Amino acid sequence: MWSDFPKPMKTNCLKFTILFALFIPFAVGAWRAEKVLAYQSGPPTELTGAPGEQDCSSSGCHTGNGTNTSTGILALPGLPASYRPNQEIDVTVTLTQANRARFGFELTAIDDQGRRAGELIVTDNARTQKATGFVGSNQREYIVHTFNGTIPNGTNQGRWTMRWKAPAQTVGRVTFYVAGNAANGNGAQNGDFIYTTSASMQAAAALPNVASVSAASFASGALASETITAAF
Repeated sequence: MWSDFPKPMKTNCLKFTILFALFIPFAVGAWRAEKVLAYQSGPPTELTGAPGEQDCSSSGCHTGNGTNTSTGILALPGLPASYRPNQEIDVTVTLTQANRARFGFELTAIDDQGRRAGELIVTDNARTQKATGFVGSNQREYIVHTFNGTIPNGTNQGRWTMRWKAPAQTVGRVTFYVAGNAANGNGAQNGDFIYTTSASMQAAAALPNVASVSAASFASGALASETITAAF
């Protein structure tokens, strides 16, 4: 899914079209699409565990441990239950596991038809970056780690922040899918732990239309003494 740490690792889950952007030759003077060395600067896309995607354990990039088989906790804390059109919402991803050398992640947001939902916005250029990929005919956006973003920034934890802008028109339920890598730093593709999780938001109910009220709509003429009135 992404590089092991602190050295590049072998992976075999990539399309040739992204090799020049993310990878270096497996051997000097030759490109090998089936096994290449991945930089730590960011994972390939389409590996969040979302519908139509694998993660880097199930795809074979990282071997020896199944997905979600250890004690790590991957979370999207603080995500609200609903959104409104064009609303901007802060998104946080955390991955916690003891005795791990580096952490990485990848996140996407899609609707129930598997289409990109809204816009992902980078707010921390040091630790995160934006990428795109295709699942079938649907282009999806991703936020992934940078090289500096793999450095733990908490006690046994990787933490990344970003922002999501809702679509101009509601698209029903939006689900954030995220995968995380708690890496051991041995420079190989074995011994890392891959996690996946997701969280959804529903479109908020439309605000009701409220009729305007004018004071001129009410009683006219002089008020009798000891009369109670309401002013607008």
